[in-house]
Amino acid sequence: RTPGRKRVRIHSGTPSSASSGQVFDARSDSADAEEEEVLTQYVGANEQSILMSQTDNPAPPAPHVNTPPSGHPGSNGAIVQHGAGTAPEHPKKGKSVHDRVHGTIELDPLLVAVMDTPQFQRLDRIQQLGACNYVYPSAKHSRKEHSIGVSHLAGLLLTHLRANQPELDISDDDVLCVQLAGLVHDLGHGPFSHMFEYFVKWQGVRDVATANAMPDGPGKAEAVDRARRLRAWNHEDMSMQLLDLLIDANHIPLEKYFLTGPGSCAKEEHLEFVKMLIRGLKPSEPWPDGTGRGEEKRFLYDIVSNSRNGLDVDKLDYLLRDSIACFGSVHIFELSRLIGATRVISAKDPSGHGPHSQICFQMKVMGDVLEIHNIRAKLHQTVYQHHTANVAELMITDVLKRACDFTFRGANGQPTTLADAALDPSSFCQLTDAILEPIWLSLDANTAPARQLYARILRRDVYRQIGPPYTISHLPLCRNPKCRKPTPVHARFCSCCGVSCKGREHTGGREEDGMTDAARPGIPPLLRKTGEDFKEEILSLVSPEHRAQVKQHADEVAVHLVIITHGKERSKMDEFGKWWKVHDPLW
Repeated sequence: RTPGRKRVRIHSGTPSSASSGQVFDARSDSADAEEEEVLTQYVGANEQSILMSQTDNPAPPAPHVNTPPSGHPGSNGAIVQHGAGTAPEHPKKGKSVHDRVHGTIELDPLLVAVMDTPQFQRLDRIQQLGACNYVYPSAKHSRKEHSIGVSHLAGLLLTHLRANQPELDISDDDVLCVQLAGLVHDLGHGPFSHMFEYFVKWQGVRDVATANAMPDGPGKAEAVDRARRLRAWNHEDMSMQLLDLLIDANHIPLEKYFLTGPGSCAKEEHLEFVKMLIRGLKPSEPWPDGTGRGEEKRFLYDIVSNSRNGLDVDKLDYLLRDSIACFGSVHIFELSRLIGATRVISAKDPSGHGPHSQICFQMKVMGDVLEIHNIRAKLHQTVYQHHTANVAELMITDVLKRACDFTFRGANGQPTTLADAALDPSSFCQLTDAILEPIWLSLDANTAPARQLYARILRRDVYRQIGPPYTISHLPLCRNPKCRKPTPVHARFCSCCGVSCKGREHTGGREEDGMTDAARPGIPPLLRKTGEDFKEEILSLVSPEHRAQVKQHADEVAVHLVIITHGKERSKMDEFGKWWKVHDPLW
């Protein structure tokens, strides 16, 4: 405080006010210009003088008016009015953030513009590992930090390829599009990630039965279409819809972030290319139109969502991040060495498609590639498929099922249900892991079953496991009915009973139609079964006294069936001319 000067805050509720508070100075004639300049900087006239956090941008400079509010006498100080969120007139600036896995990350201005939106910031309230924090309390990292890490790794990989293979003609716009795809590839995840996807598909099956019971007419056709959309719902498609919403709702001027001039792509082509990068492109798929790029850039689809072998920057980031969160700071694989050993080569796939340009790894990092598959299998066995985490996820999904008629504020303030929100991107943006709290606090009698089940979760009174895990072999079984042990694909005789492996059971239908070629290989019959098929088989393994208790006290028996593959699926012929599906970690 200085003599002859005082600061006054007036709270105004008039409709003309852009905010609930206005700050101005009531000063005497003795106040000098230097003090006025200092105060002006303090209240926000110069955005660069404000200390902000690393994850937030300062708001656009607020307009200054040199007249006091109506009804206030004798003030010649500056009035600051903070405006509402309007369309940005200028592009954002780049920034750097610190990540606990990758260290300092430099962000392009377009990535900053996308991050500073409600649609992206929503990912900060969705946990990456769902209910795994019930087993590993430190596993509470969000999909927001994972998305930033994926974008960073995509930039590192493309920077390496540009430096070592300039003939690839990777442009700045290509790099920016791939980084943007990495940043927004998880926008479409719902509450508790994959659990919400299970709930939506369950709702779709439920709606099919409801629609079939309706009389013929426009209402039935609409109900059938809604059920079809729910059953086909996936987070990748929702990510692409939310990207459109994010760009339009926040008035992000894409043309100001990409190169312009002769030979450059239109902003619509860039946006379509980013969507295709999120979805991925299988080797058998034709090159898509409308991306502004030729098929020589096909290798760019291997970076964020690799449909060729599954080894992409998305997987590299979540394996590192999940391992650190669950197991602590451990050395898993050398990321910089792996990226440094990548090259783009034009070659045919083992399936015969191509030749296509694809990202390959030098033989010297074969051990690192194997270690990536090993750590993925370890995380599935010890974290992702931990029985307590699976039970907690099953209970949370059941809470959502019991609250399927629960309504909340959706788009334009209209009441909407969880399933309706899955079909409306604007309402979907309201859904985060916090959706359980409104259900828990609801006074609606219809949510009572959901509240009771959620109370059990809070007390850790989880579903009981009625038996040990039952391992289903992925190998062909011995044809001896008294043995039935797994036998390697290339074996000639069973190592347990010595019976010839010729005539081992193929997948049902393959023997009759004669389709045993490499294009349509068979699988062991056990892998064709579902969880319901195994229910009675698993119950038969439970001791008789426990089986009676289960049938007497359990409301429902749930079978959780998980297939953990090690490598990419391919075909292999056995010693007798039959083709089988196998998984090769180096393909």
